[in-house]
Amino acid sequence: MIIVVDGYNLLKQIIKKDIIGDKDRNAFIAQLNKYGQHKKHAIIIVFDGGLLDWPQTENSAGVVVIYSGSRQTADQYIYKYFKTGNKQEALLVSSDADLRRLVSELEIPSLDSESFYILVKRFLSNHAAEKKYCYKDRDRSIVRLYVNSDIGSNAGNDSDSEIDRCMELAAQDIKVKKEDLSPVYGKNIYDKKIIYDNGLSHKKLSRIDQKLFNILKKL
Repeated sequence: MIIVVDGYNLLKQIIKKDIIGDKDRNAFIAQLNKYGQHKKHAIIIVFDGGLLDWPQTENSAGVVVIYSGSRQTADQYIYKYFKTGNKQEALLVSSDADLRRLVSELEIPSLDSESFYILVKRFLSNHAAEKKYCYKDRDRSIVRLYVNSDIGSNAGNDSDSEIDRCMELAAQDIKVKKEDLSPVYGKNIYDKKIIYDNGLSHKKLSRIDQKLFNILKKL
């Protein structure tokens, strides 16, 4: 799946500064790269401006970063990208209402910047917690995970059991924060029952909303 991010639109919502510097931008790119690598998504971040009149493309920390150039805005570049690009599974991340309306006419689903960033933070936080619990259990003792042919034929099964236990412990201790709840429903965005209870049964969704529904399950 390709995720196209309206760069400054998202950055300005998460960094409360008048001027966003290179350090802030690079940290943001690195964060999305980590998310994209773990989720196996291709991420393209489009920023306004750049040093040249025409668009510049560069690979930065595994993420494709595009500067739109001085002759067009990031929004204009993104719209042209979707209009002329292939029809593989894609998502726009932006809170710009006009841009979201335009790409919806191309049957490209979109998600507002704040909701997407909440999902990114939640995933990275949970991933870090899982790694932690695969080395330490609840009483802080070390959990050693290894497979040794000298131990016996059941060594692999024992190792799998330990891994399962680590994952269970991590899931039990991860709390859902209020700020991580969906701003649309006021509930966990992954809770399918909540979506159904709000009258958004999958059978009743429009074609583009069905695409978004399916994409949300992969974020």
